[in-house]
Amino acid sequence: MGELARSPQHLNAGDRQRVTRLPSETAIDRSLQGNKTMDDLVDAIRQRYECCAQITALQERQTQAIGDADYQQLVAVLTDKQRWLDRFAAISRESDLVSRWKNERDDLPPGQRTECEDLLARMEDELSRLDLRHSEDLNRLSTDRGRTERQLAEVRSGGAVSVAYRDEDAAEQRRVLDIDR
Repeated sequence: MGELARSPQHLNAGDRQRVTRLPSETAIDRSLQGNKTMDDLVDAIRQRYECCAQITALQERQTQAIGDADYQQLVAVLTDKQRWLDRFAAISRESDLVSRWKNERDDLPPGQRTECEDLLARMEDELSRLDLRHSEDLNRLSTDRGRTERQLAEVRSGGAVSVAYRDEDAAEQRRVLDIDR
């Protein structure tokens, strides 16, 4: 199981900050094409788990960027996250993971089946947490947007008040009778 078996929520701080590059498309595709063996099924599940771990690390960076109002970093993180999400979906699609798991899991050796079941269960838990954190981030962005809109409205109305005072001052000056003239 090694590195792939580490639960995303148990990544240490250094691992969370370091998000690895996407695996080579060729390397993944090679393991998912042609004669699909039991080992290919297990490899596909491991690869999908690795994608989940990377998405988790990116989610943490996304939350941090939102909290820091660092929108340039947020865009970069979202771009990387989308690439990993696309790869996550592609692994299932390319390996026909769902139907193969249903049809072939009983034929796996007990150790591999247990490993796959554990990885799948941890992925489901992590995906649920990711969905919740993503919703929280969206709410935070929405709140920030609303605050910004209110501030802009205040600035606009502040300008209108300033114009009103200026116009009122000008009108008063015209109404004052200067007897020294």
